[in-house]
Amino acid sequence: MEEQCKISLNVIREEIEKQIIEAAEVRDHLCVELSLIKGRPHLVDEVKELENLEKLEWGISISDFVSLRWPKQFAGSLADLQRGIDVPPHIQLQAAVSNLLTKNSSRSDFIKRAKKIIRKIEVRENASQEHPGIINSIERIVDICNSFHAVARQLRHRHKDRDTLVIEDEYDVQDLFHALLRIFFEDVRAEECTPSYAGGSSRVDFLLPQKKIVVELKKTRKGLAAKEVGNQLLIDIARYKSHPDCKNLICFVYDPEGKIGNPKGLENDLNDLSNDDINIVALIRPT
Repeated sequence: MEEQCKISLNVIREEIEKQIIEAAEVRDHLCVELSLIKGRPHLVDEVKELENLEKLEWGISISDFVSLRWPKQFAGSLADLQRGIDVPPHIQLQAAVSNLLTKNSSRSDFIKRAKKIIRKIEVRENASQEHPGIINSIERIVDICNSFHAVARQLRHRHKDRDTLVIEDEYDVQDLFHALLRIFFEDVRAEECTPSYAGGSSRVDFLLPQKKIVVELKKTRKGLAAKEVGNQLLIDIARYKSHPDCKNLICFVYDPEGKIGNPKGLENDLNDLSNDDINIVALIRPT
């Protein structure tokens, strides 16, 4: 194979190993430099991503590949076992090639993820510097989202079974969330109209004009799971970019029945849409 390709596998291995060493050095330096973000509430997701980056494996090792391809049952004789088992040449070659390909792929994945983390930190930090009080406000709203399910459950248990608010649809979510926002914010405006987009218009659930924050609420139900929620929020995000008072968009999806199979994945997809114009914080609770 090396003669046909006119290049040695060892040459490729040496070049990829050199690139992996450089990438590992960059990762170590990056993790040390960004360790300062730990403990900052508005960068919790970025801290988790950084921790995952520290654990990144550089490809599949040759021994792991061989063990995956090796027969689970041995059909040879006792004499074969006593002599030791040689790995067939074709599996050796496959293992070597797989090792190089996955190392190169993991290096590319590292570069992509590192750039993504740095960019997200830049967006969050720029928002905090331009409007120092906004980060505290976002953190309070995030706390409401994190505690929302526990509050909703507690409301079901009233003294002597008195009437209470039972969360059955999106309007119930809005009512309870509005009340919780009032604990921290005086100026909470409900159902503000957004500018038209693609021939239509919509309404914002809650606007905090002094904080440049919009809160968009969704509640999953039959026919409104991950795909539908994601599509609706993509349209909403495009609308909010034209809203003069929306610099920070908090998308809270209340999913008490667990209809969204991969909540973290959907959160990451939406958060990745943050840019210089709008900072997006997506939360799906409970998880």
